[in-house]
Amino acid sequence: PPPIHIMVSRQTYFHVGLQDAVMRLYKFAPPVLSFRNMTIRNEPDPGEDSGDDMDGTGLSTAESTTESSNPAESLSKTTTPDYPVCWFEDEETHIALRWHLFVGVLYDLNLGSADKKVPWKIRLHFSGYPNSQILPLDDSSDGVWTTVERTFKNSLKQALFLQYGSSKVAMGMTKQSHERIWDSIVTSNYQLYQQVNSDLQAEPKTDNELRFLPVRLLVDAKPPIQRPCRVCIDTMAGTAEKENTFGTLGSLLQCWIPQFFVSDPDGSVKPESSSTVWAAQGIKIPLSSNLVDLWRCLCHPDHFLYIVIRTP
Repeated sequence: PPPIHIMVSRQTYFHVGLQDAVMRLYKFAPPVLSFRNMTIRNEPDPGEDSGDDMDGTGLSTAESTTESSNPAESLSKTTTPDYPVCWFEDEETHIALRWHLFVGVLYDLNLGSADKKVPWKIRLHFSGYPNSQILPLDDSSDGVWTTVERTFKNSLKQALFLQYGSSKVAMGMTKQSHERIWDSIVTSNYQLYQQVNSDLQAEPKTDNELRFLPVRLLVDAKPPIQRPCRVCIDTMAGTAEKENTFGTLGSLLQCWIPQFFVSDPDGSVKPESSSTVWAAQGIKIPLSSNLVDLWRCLCHPDHFLYIVIRTP
C-alpha cells in the first residue's frame, strides 16, 4: 500500500493519533488467527476496492472530511472494539516505539535533533510483536483502545496523587470529567481539555499546595526515571536546602543523573559533555529555568513533565 501522510499531535499516543491509518493498512495485513473471536481474517482480494479515500500521491484526504462539532460524537465515530494489536517502528533506526509514551516524547527521543527532518517515517507492524522491547499490548481481554486509555488515566491519577499528596482529587473526578479529558486527547481539543484541567492544575501559591512535582526523566532508550521531587516555589536557587527539593531544572538533573550534569564552582549546572542534549516538549530549556513554571507550561495531558535526555 502507498504511504499515508498524517499530522499527529504531540499530546496523543500513536494508537490514537494514527487510528485511521491503522485501520486502512490493516486491510493489507497478512491473514492472522484471532483467538479472541476464533476466526481467521483473510487477506483482501488485490483487485477489491479498499474504500480508502486517498489520492495518487499516497496522501490521506481524511482531513478534508467534515468533522462533528461535538467531540463526544467524533469519538464515537473513531473508536472501534476491533482495534488490531499492532506496533510502530522507527524506519531509520528500527527501534520499536513505546506505545505508552506520548508522540512528542517519542519524537524527542528518536528524532528530535537539528539534523533530522520531517516527515518522521514510521513503519506499522501487525505481527512479530517485540515483547522484549516494549510493554505488551494484548487485546484478549479489554482491547487495545481500552488498554491505551486506561494507561493514560492511571498515569493522570498518579500525577494527581503526587501533586496533592493524597488520592482525594483523583478519586473525586467524575466519570464525565475522565471522559472529557480522554475525548480531548482523541480529538486534539485543547479547549475541551482546559475545561477539566483548569481545576486540576491550579497555580500553587506556596510549597504546601504542591506536595511533589510529577516529573519523568527519559535518558535515551532507558526506562523513565521517576523520583520524589519537591519544589521551591519561592526561590530560584539552583541548590536544594532540603532533601529531594529542587528550584531549577539544572538542580534536578545534577541530582538525578550526575554522570551527565555537573556543578560549576559558581554553583551553576552544566552538561558533562557538549554533545548531551535535553528538551521538554521539543524545546531546549535553560538549566536555570524554574521547575514549577516548566511543569505548568510544558507538562503533558497526564500532568507529568517529561524531560528527554540524549547522550553521545
